[in-house]
Amino acid sequence: MKQLVTFTPENRYFFGYTHSYDDSYIIKSRAVPPISTILGTIRKAILDQKGILTLSKNNGKIVEKANNVQDIIDSIGDFDYNTNPQGNLGLIKSISPVFLVRKSDTQFFYPIPLNWQEEGDKKVSRAIVKKEKVLNNFNGSACEVFFNMENYNVKSDLLEIWVNTNIWQDIATLESKILESDADFLIPEKIFVSQIHPGINRGIKQDDKRRKSVKQSSEEQNYFIKEDYSIKDNAYCFGVILDIEDNYFTLKNSGVFMGGDRSFFFMEVDNNVPIDDKNNFMSNFLEPKNTLEKDKVYIVLSETNLENLADGKLTSFNAGYLDLQRRMVLPRNPLPKSAPELPFRLKMKGAVRRSLPIGSILLINEEIKLTQNYNPKVGFDRYYLL
Repeated sequence: MKQLVTFTPENRYFFGYTHSYDDSYIIKSRAVPPISTILGTIRKAILDQKGILTLSKNNGKIVEKANNVQDIIDSIGDFDYNTNPQGNLGLIKSISPVFLVRKSDTQFFYPIPLNWQEEGDKKVSRAIVKKEKVLNNFNGSACEVFFNMENYNVKSDLLEIWVNTNIWQDIATLESKILESDADFLIPEKIFVSQIHPGINRGIKQDDKRRKSVKQSSEEQNYFIKEDYSIKDNAYCFGVILDIEDNYFTLKNSGVFMGGDRSFFFMEVDNNVPIDDKNNFMSNFLEPKNTLEKDKVYIVLSETNLENLADGKLTSFNAGYLDLQRRMVLPRNPLPKSAPELPFRLKMKGAVRRSLPIGSILLINEEIKLTQNYNPKVGFDRYYLL
């Protein structure tokens, strides 16, 4: 059964990605949780609601464990971003990328393609045009084929705004070339409220041999500035479309902790929300691609597997920067080879991965067969063909 699962923050929240306390004195949060964090939270909620986890003490700390590893695998599978990326997800059939939900009318919003700019008080699109026999001003040679954004203003950034998914395709295909109605789009700065506050890192660190944690000396403690977010007027929440085996289990509303500082969210499950597939947006949104066709233009709709895109077979029109994602891992090593009989302990840490920003526009120069390095159910490698 496909169901809408939403997450409403109780207060401020923090989703770390590129910086840690050792890297910089400025600690920034993402405004939107990565799909890996949402997936990990749902998997954890399934274990909690099925009563599989128990509390126990480990070195003076309260930790969650499960005495029967097979119960975990049956419920949430053995998928792991690092050690078993092709593993299964148990009761979860699939999960979509993360979008925004307006709570007053349950409308979905998603980022527009990265070819829009401000022109005066208007938001206008920049069409991607094909030119032939273009002279290269640097060396005098001619390019046989060249693509660029028409009327692109180098002094203006590309806009990162969200639009209602009902008109998303009109925006992407340039049937709507100017955004005028405030009801059509959301400006992130007006939705996600940045909150900055100072702090002093008085935590612990590992010793030189990484065998145990030791308290930092006064010289090693450091000052930092932390930026996290809240949602203005609590008018929006984060959402995903979850497809789950409902014959065996029903996911219920609950409170969950998600992201850094154990940010508290209300998780709500709605089985009665119709998934509107106007303009086929949702079908592209929910199903991964297997092939990117030659001479076609695609829009990135989700986190991407960069291994598929790193061999020079495409042109990116989003200035080429990469989005660093910290993918949460749950579980890690569900079947430890050294001691499979020991209780399994949940671990919520993961490595930093690189991904193209959502909304990136790709011109495919040669056909790309997408290698599914990750289970296609986990919400990666969603593309929209223009």
